[in-house]
Amino acid sequence: MALACIAGREVAAAPMTPEDHASDLALIEQMAPDFELQSIWATELYRLVSERYPTLDTPASRRQLLDDVQKVVGNAVRQAERADLTA
Repeated sequence: MALACIAGREVAAAPMTPEDHASDLALIEQMAPDFELQSIWATELYRLVSERYPTLDTPASRRQLLDDVQKVVGNAVRQAERADLTA
């Protein structure tokens, strides 16, 4: 898409269908254990990006996405630390 913009062509992202979301979520569930990742956190990040921030066309939206991702990751780390303390 970046190359198209450089060449002066406007390219719009294809809208996501419910089937796309379902297959993406299934892939996250399948691959999360391979990366030692709890699928709930990967799923939450996916939904955050795909549903709340489908476009990042302003600096404010990019900054808000970064803040929200940091919150999700921070929550995951705190939960993992609590689980380690109780184990």
